[in-house]
Amino acid sequence: MPLEERVVNQSESVKASMSKLIQVFGPEISTIPLYQFPTKSAPWPAFTTANGVYIRDDVIEREPHNVHIYIGHEIGHHVVRDESKTWKFQHKLVNIAEDFKINQMLKQLFDWDVHRVRCKGLLSSRFNNMSVKEVCKYFDAKMKKGAAEV
Repeated sequence: MPLEERVVNQSESVKASMSKLIQVFGPEISTIPLYQFPTKSAPWPAFTTANGVYIRDDVIEREPHNVHIYIGHEIGHHVVRDESKTWKFQHKLVNIAEDFKINQMLKQLFDWDVHRVRCKGLLSSRFNNMSVKEVCKYFDAKMKKGAAEV
């Protein structure tokens, strides 16, 4: 079933949140297409594709002041993704490893804490100095031992 999407309605709270992105990334960040999708369509709060960033309705409605964190996180996937180093791992595992790395970067560089938002992000100091590939290896080894499920 195709995803029902629409351009994000930018309330004053969303605009204020977006201004934090502009301060960090510059005005060009405003050119990234931003879409809303129905909450019931997906379990994740936001995702990104080559076409833009997609944010669930309930995130826009309940947390307009934190939209910058979700968008910054999704943009981060384009920054840390390196398929030449992670191609042998499951996509879901790579996505989780990227989530840890991105959230650590957002916290360290901008003091944007993914634990302050409603949909808590993955964050652990265990992975601070590890690459995405190293985080993948860590979880892959745990999965092979049956100690972790992705």
